[in-house]
Amino acid sequence: MNDFLFQERLAEEYRRDKMATAEEQNKYAHLSKKNMAVFTYKVLSKVGATLENTGTKMQEHFENLALQEQRNTLPNLAK
Repeated sequence: MNDFLFQERLAEEYRRDKMATAEEQNKYAHLSKKNMAVFTYKVLSKVGATLENTGTKMQEHFENLALQEQRNTLPNLAK
């Protein structure tokens, strides 16, 4: 066997090993990305729920203040 074919087979085997290593690493990388995405979605969901609850409380509070102000601006006919 000449040297060129031997070198070519060595290079091919090296590429196969590197591809197998890369596939193995990618398998675990996708799992961590998926877990991170699920964690991020859960956190964002909780933040959204908190903002929604806070907004609802603020809306109720300021609607009550607005109604009080509206009642105070009406003329008092009893005087």
